[in-house]
Amino acid sequence: MNNITDIKKSVWVKLAIAIGALFLFYMLAGLMFPVLMAIALSIAIHPLAKSIAKIKMGERQLPDIVVIILTFLVVGLLLYLFIAFLLIPLFKDVNGILRSIPLPSGEGTTHMPDFMHSESVNALPSDIKEILGQAIQSASQSLMTVAKSLVASTFGVAASVLGLFIVPFWCFIS
Repeated sequence: MNNITDIKKSVWVKLAIAIGALFLFYMLAGLMFPVLMAIALSIAIHPLAKSIAKIKMGERQLPDIVVIILTFLVVGLLLYLFIAFLLIPLFKDVNGILRSIPLPSGEGTTHMPDFMHSESVNALPSDIKEILGQAIQSASQSLMTVAKSLVASTFGVAASVLGLFIVPFWCFIS
């Protein structure tokens, strides 16, 4: 019996249990995040549902299903306004930026910007011109990477918002 209490008090056992719990939470993070966010969203829209429930039709209050539907219609309208006035213009601007960025060609100085062909630059040694060309190419590749990650993160946020809208709806209905 003393061995079991000694094992329970051991720092290594506690550390192993903590590591196991952290690993379990890490593995369930993809599942738990939408659920926790759905709970948070449900709590956030509860005051809206409560205020809609106070609306009376004659002397009777609205049925619960009508309150839920009206709540999600209001949330859906707000989500539509968010998408229409923020996300769609953001996508258009990002697409415009991506179209205006010259693609890196990898062929050295053949597709360099106009300022690289000016008289003062032509006086530079070819090694320095090549280094400048590589720097410009590297900068444009970095800019393209940032733009692509911006687009990917924007789509990720849109997918998360959509998932956060659907899960609470399921929670309210069931």
